[in-house]
This record gives sequence, C-alpha cells and structure tokens, in this order.
Amino acid sequence: MEGLPRMPMFKVPWKPSPVSPDISPIKKKVRARYGEQMHIDEQLFMSFLQLRTNSCKPPIDASSISNIRRYYAQLMLLKNRIDFSEPKFVQWPWQDALVEISFVREEVEYEEAATLYNLGSAHSIVGEQEGRADDDVRSRTVLVFFSFNGQIDCSTLFLPFFSN
Repeated sequence: MEGLPRMPMFKVPWKPSPVSPDISPIKKKVRARYGEQMHIDEQLFMSFLQLRTNSCKPPIDASSISNIRRYYAQLMLLKNRIDFSEPKFVQWPWQDALVEISFVREEVEYEEAATLYNLGSAHSIVGEQEGRADDDVRSRTVLVFFSFNGQIDCSTLFLPFFSN
C-alpha cells in the first residue's frame, strides 16, 4: 500500500442553517400532552436549540460529529413523542449547500434528512483533514469515509420526497 499514490478524499459541502427555528409550537404541544407530570422548563428547550445551532455551524471536527449525532437523537426522540403532521407546525430554516439559497421547510422529515446530510458532510470533512502518513491514520480515515458513505445513503432515502 505504501507504493500507491494518495488520492485526495471526497468532500461534501456543508449545509448551514442561518437562523434557529421558532419552537414555541413544540413547547405548547409538550406542555399540553405532559402537563405538570414532567419537569419541563425553558432551559430544556433552550438546550435543544443550542444543540441544533452547534450542529449546524462550522468548524467541523470530531466534536461536531458527536454534536450532530446528539441533535439527531434528540430530534428523533421528539419526533416519536410529538405529532408534527400539522401544517406549518415548525418552520425549519436551511441554506442550500451548493447554491447558497436560504429556504424554510415545514416537514420534520426534511430536518431529519438535512441533519443526516450534515453528519455525512462532517464525516467527509474530518476524513479529508486527516493526514494519511501512517497505517493507523489511514485506517481511521477509511473508517471515517465509510461512516460518511453510510450517512449519505441514509439521507438520500429521505431527499427524493422533497422538492423546492
């Protein structure tokens, strides 16, 4: 393997989210469903928004991958407990990765797909930043690239359902 030329890694552009969504409808629905049974305070919702903000902005490194995974897990937990099917329930702002056009989507599935896309993009950026000087780093880079490939495959399952 040492004699083979080192090809540059494939890097997917980052998809930013310019502003945080208004999650007041989520707050109302959570409070209506759970009432006073659950300790719900403003800090819980602020930490959710802070996690989304941290997972949607560079710099991209190994800690940002864990932030994106944590946000995705929180989003799935929320999606499984709250009905997001109402029209214009929450508007999720995003910016296109290639054209840099900002837009807003109402579907939580698009938020899920965009988060998976950013997870794959973060894996590709971290894999590209790795120097491939020794065997351990090369194997770690290949592992990151395979993780990126899996995330992009998952996000393409959702993206055909949406069109701008």
